Amino acid sequence: MPVASVGSSWATVASHGQVSGTASKLALSGQQEDHPFVGATVAEVEQGLILATLDHCEGNRTSAARILGISLRSLHNKLTSYNAAGMSIPAPRPRTRC
Repeated sequence: MPVASVGSSWATVASHGQVSGTASKLALSGQQEDHPFVGATVAEVEQGLILATLDHCEGNRTSAARILGISLRSLHNKLTSYNAAGMSIPAPRPRTRC
């Protein structure tokens, strides 16, 4: 997935309140159009990418892990930590893509 489409997906995820702190401010500000991730931590960018990919895959963890190039276990561990931090994790939906 090209970085540009990840950025727009990330902004969509951020607008739904799933990305917090600096990451959501950068994604929504429009001031960082040339470099949308400048000022965000690697963890914030990773979180936004994971949640945007999961949303793109309609909650399908296997497809999201494949696209992200990580193991299903790694994805599960990251989602568990996001959930423990109070984040909303997309539930699996009937598949129309991925």
